[in-house]
Amino acid sequence: MKLASAVVIAVAVSGLSYAQSTAVSQAGAKTEAATGASAKARVEAFSPQGEVKGVRQVVARFSEPMVAFGDPRLPSPFDATCASKGSGHWVDVRNWVYDFESDLPGGLKCSFTTRAKLVAQSGVVVSAATFNFTTGGPAIRESWPSEGDESIDENQTFLLGLDADADLATVRQLASCNVNGIGERIPLQIVEGDERAKILTEQQGHARNFFAVITKHGRLGFLAVKDKRLDVAPIVVARCARRLPAGAEVHLVWGAGIRTASGVATSKEQTLTFKVREEFSAKQSCERANAKSGCVPVLPITLNFTAPIDAALAAKIELRTADGRSFYPKLDDRAKAVEGVSFNGPFDAQTEVTISLPSKFRDDAGRELSNAASFPLRVRIDEDPPLVKFSSHFGILESKAQPVLPVSVRNVEATVKGLQSKPFSGALTNGSANSVGSGNLARIDTDSDERIATWLTRVLTPPNETRETQEAFEKKFDRYPREGELPLLFNNTHEFKATPLKLPRLEGEKTLELVGIPLPKPGFYVVEFASNRLGAALHNEKKPYYTYSSALVTNMAVHFKLGRESS
Repeated sequence: MKLASAVVIAVAVSGLSYAQSTAVSQAGAKTEAATGASAKARVEAFSPQGEVKGVRQVVARFSEPMVAFGDPRLPSPFDATCASKGSGHWVDVRNWVYDFESDLPGGLKCSFTTRAKLVAQSGVVVSAATFNFTTGGPAIRESWPSEGDESIDENQTFLLGLDADADLATVRQLASCNVNGIGERIPLQIVEGDERAKILTEQQGHARNFFAVITKHGRLGFLAVKDKRLDVAPIVVARCARRLPAGAEVHLVWGAGIRTASGVATSKEQTLTFKVREEFSAKQSCERANAKSGCVPVLPITLNFTAPIDAALAAKIELRTADGRSFYPKLDDRAKAVEGVSFNGPFDAQTEVTISLPSKFRDDAGRELSNAASFPLRVRIDEDPPLVKFSSHFGILESKAQPVLPVSVRNVEATVKGLQSKPFSGALTNGSANSVGSGNLARIDTDSDERIATWLTRVLTPPNETRETQEAFEKKFDRYPREGELPLLFNNTHEFKATPLKLPRLEGEKTLELVGIPLPKPGFYVVEFASNRLGAALHNEKKPYYTYSSALVTNMAVHFKLGRESS
């Protein structure tokens, strides 16, 4: 039956003109579409909707093909109502986008409504729909100082860059400063007129990025000092209505409900957190043997400030010694402001010096010193600190050049106890091949490579730094061992032979001397000293401080000479 019907239709159509036959075909197609698709086409997805910041593009997707792809004359499916200009185009047969010329500012309400009698490519009518979004009330996009700054002034002025002009009446009503430790809400005071213009001009040299603007073409530019856009830029200049306490955490609250000039209000509260800089004070510091000691005589004494001061003022700070000598800080000639000064010694041991400040001593913000009553400040100079020090943990000495191991000694016991050992001495017993030739090699070698490696590790890694020692010490004393607290030789009982060693002092206990320990024969030596006075000075305990070194005395050495043309 279907075949017969088709034949009849074909015959009937064949008797018509071309135009008539085309009209009949189109009518048949529309009838078939209308009877075969009862549901309307629709906008399947639309973005953005609701409140959205930083909108640059609108995207719509339809439930079925709307256009013939590739036709440049394709019309827009929406009637757009928005204060910012843009243009739309089809991405494919179902997806349409609308691009704004630049990111939308705050305070806009935009509406997109499907055009009347909009039909899909199949001829199906598209369901009418309206989609709305808003860019919300004025929000803070950038601030100066930047959010998180921990050194704002007690009377800090804030520059708040907004994404839309704000109704200042609502800002006064709903913006505030909340300070930790102060229960009351502090209003935000708006700066206007000539003072606002002056502040903006002054800050352009410091807050350059704050004044950056992005053109509609996406290029970055900066507002010049006399740029007319600066007068109308959405920048609120404000400060908290009362002086902020030093060191306090401050929350600048941009409240919900602040409106744009067009009446669009913020829906959420925005908070920026800052911290006020500490009060202006001065603190003296120096190197000490321990927390209870005075300053080391040969090292500098420093005076640090919590805020910058004028360099010319800092240059007048005086340090006077007990015998009447005056010291002044040496500053960089290019410095305009400094946050600290130093006085270079050496100073006489076991004396007292006095630091005095010039009159009208203030920081860059005009604040007086909070601890000014402490000045003139007296500083105690201690005696020269105890010292037993080798230049390194390991070295090589030539056996034919009267080898000695140097050690610096000062202000320790008249007799410093020590141990000296040759761990590998006599290790070879059976005339092995390793002992052939120079007897020097036989003295330092052993039949155990592992033993050699273990000893080299010992001397190159201080006892308090080995993992096994740290774990054992922490388990017993609940802390890591300190430098010089653990011995290398003094804890030995059976592993090798160690002979006692005394450190001679020719110039007295407190004089700095460089003493040479003779190592007359070839071999590998380890030397260690223990000083109770050094332990008391550095660890503040009546326990010895251990210091050691090692040396390989040998006539087997490699010398390398590096030249510009050859080596």
